[in-house]
Amino acid sequence: MRKTTKNATRVVALLASFAMVVSFAGGTTAPAELKADTVVNIGSNTAVPLGSTGYVRHDLSDKTTAVAKNMVKSYVPYENGELAAEGDYLKFTADEASETNGFRLDITSYVKKNPSGTLYGASLMLGVKDWEEDQPAKMFFEVTGENGGTYEVARATSTGDNTIIETDSNIMWYDHFLEGEAAIHYDSDSKIYLCVTQAGTVQGYDSVRLWGYPDEHADATDVFITTPELDDESKQVSMNFTNLTEEDKNLVIDIQDYEEDEVVGEDKYTVTIPSGMEDQDISLTADQGDVLNVTDEEGNTYYKDYKLGTYDWVSTWANAEEKANVDSNSMPNIDLEGTTYRQIIRVTTSGTKLRFRFSNQYGETPLELKSVHIAKQVEPTESEIDKTTDVALTFNGEESVEIPAGETLVSDPVEFHINALENIAVSTYFGEVPETITAHRGGRATMYLIEGNHVSNKTIDSNYNRKAWYYLCDCSILSPEGSKAVVCFGDSITDGYGTDASYLGKSPDSYTRWGDYFAKRLQAEGKEKISVLNEGIGANSMLGSYPTDRGIDRFERDLIEHDGVGYCIIHFGVNDIQKLSDTSKADLLIPEFKKMVDTCHKYGIKAYGAPILPFGTSVDYYSENSEKVRTMINDWMRSDESGFDGIIDFEHAVQDPDSEIPSILKAYTGTDGLHPYDGYDVMADAIDLSLFE
Repeated sequence: MRKTTKNATRVVALLASFAMVVSFAGGTTAPAELKADTVVNIGSNTAVPLGSTGYVRHDLSDKTTAVAKNMVKSYVPYENGELAAEGDYLKFTADEASETNGFRLDITSYVKKNPSGTLYGASLMLGVKDWEEDQPAKMFFEVTGENGGTYEVARATSTGDNTIIETDSNIMWYDHFLEGEAAIHYDSDSKIYLCVTQAGTVQGYDSVRLWGYPDEHADATDVFITTPELDDESKQVSMNFTNLTEEDKNLVIDIQDYEEDEVVGEDKYTVTIPSGMEDQDISLTADQGDVLNVTDEEGNTYYKDYKLGTYDWVSTWANAEEKANVDSNSMPNIDLEGTTYRQIIRVTTSGTKLRFRFSNQYGETPLELKSVHIAKQVEPTESEIDKTTDVALTFNGEESVEIPAGETLVSDPVEFHINALENIAVSTYFGEVPETITAHRGGRATMYLIEGNHVSNKTIDSNYNRKAWYYLCDCSILSPEGSKAVVCFGDSITDGYGTDASYLGKSPDSYTRWGDYFAKRLQAEGKEKISVLNEGIGANSMLGSYPTDRGIDRFERDLIEHDGVGYCIIHFGVNDIQKLSDTSKADLLIPEFKKMVDTCHKYGIKAYGAPILPFGTSVDYYSENSEKVRTMINDWMRSDESGFDGIIDFEHAVQDPDSEIPSILKAYTGTDGLHPYDGYDVMADAIDLSLFE
């Protein structure tokens, strides 16, 4: 076994904005720079750093979440006196005034979630009852050493000002509070305490906040292994290991050599990753086609049947681009310059390495992306992200990039472990933006817009929520051999019209388009390698131009601009046959459908036809000639002449069998007559999954 490691120690650095960094190496004697009189004055207008995240957020005034749950038991008097819940705050009382009156809070478990070497800027916000200006409060950290010594680190003192601080951040400040910033180093055996003292005999605290500004943030129970990379030339597979747990981890790496689906050789390695170890690189002998498994002694599996050298990029999410300023009713233009836009996507397959595509197709000038971060969304209906997953995207190694007019750009690959059907928040801070925006109206999910750079904010409180995707058009996953994407090409029925309509009693973030249900079925029924890409555009037609490019003009783009497309479901054409006065339209449309089939086959993609749904109860669409043309097109699709590789019968899945004129069941469409917005699951259930091998 060839094994290389980067030397690392279990040390985490905490840095502050003031130029003071102190360190300690344990023992019973404090280093000279840690004298108790080390003081940093904090002005009354100090603000929590924008983009920081809360580590300690105790609302002691909220009995339902704090006092009633005995949160106050986490607090102990700093030296003398007593602490007790009283009314809507935590009350400290002492027999006599002393500068050591106050509390101590153990924050070890909060801070040590940061892997060693992580930067951390700390800022405290404290709600104080009955503030006395002649008794300024002090905030400092205490760190216990491995031999029992305790050192006071980086003391900060308030000015005693009791005015409300105005800040550009999204924090709701209390009337009276202390803020401070401090910095410490600690080692793996340290205990870390946040301490606040004030000379008065009675003090009250209704909130305590400690905020961090980390480069990384990871749960201290996790082991991370980067995606294995095979070098064909050196015949080596390389991985990077991080162990943030409190124990050494013994990993078993099994590499099997296959020939004609038979195991002809096997190498097993046991590798110990020390507790607190980061960035340990391991390289092992391997060849293309070898199968890798990584497990630990507790039975956890990190990689299973990973076939080396066979992975490729396959799109897992996509949308169809449109012009954002088509008209004021469909999608008005938006001023994105200088704002952060958090847009939500749902991936349809799993993986450990991602890349994203951004499009400036319709822009007349360059598009500037100043910063783009991705993270997992916590709840589908909220802006909150899981800060432990927050990571910046780069483009040729740079965080900021310009995309020329009319072009698209793919980000650098990023290590990001994601499961199928999980949501990713893509937060983009925009610089200069073209007048004409490239977007997609039908996001059917809530997006969040705010002025300024807030790409790493845990939440975005915005009054300008949108449901459209801007500039983001594709997400790809490095996927195993046999993975393929399905392009669902269509109009508003594919785009999911009605799934977010309040007048129908629905709301966004439900993920109830037929493509969403299709993706769920694939994952549930053993087709985990098949991803689903929604290329539907509401009101779009084959031959017309509203609201953007004609179907015949955008088809090839929407088919091949994505990675690993193996199938295409074409469910299109209803907007071309609205209220027809004769049947001549069939002669125009059928040749265009045939061209779509031929285009699919040119790129080795299987084409499946989904006949046009009935619309007999739609007063806006139905006419006798429209129904005749619909029947002519559907009959042609089912014929050998069409060249389709299969038929997906959405038509009869939603049709009312008792209707005299072919119509969608009223239970699925209500009074609409056109969109089966309560039958999208029925459409997905009608798809024969054996078509996707």
